[in-house]
Amino acid sequence: MNEMTAGEAADELEELKNGHIVENDPFYNKLIGYAASILRRVVSGELAEVVHCGECKYFLLHPSREFTAEGGMCTNYLHVGGVKVKSDFCSYGEGKDDKK
Repeated sequence: MNEMTAGEAADELEELKNGHIVENDPFYNKLIGYAASILRRVVSGELAEVVHCGECKYFLLHPSREFTAEGGMCTNYLHVGGVKVKSDFCSYGEGKDDKK
């Protein structure tokens, strides 16, 4: 995983935008500015990283591969039940390696 924080990445993007690489290209300046603004929203807490069900410690894959290769259910007591697929996510998700 990258050692750079979202704030550091936003700073680097803004530095690029300010002329180091895309000095006279309005499209790339707009694109880089947009990416930097999203990273700033992550830093401020307005946006948060989510854990997809397939990577969540509460996701239990359905035992029958004939039924589905991607389906399972949530075993979190706050959000238990319901059919989920690996690409789903919710606010209760915790990574399999999270130490809580």
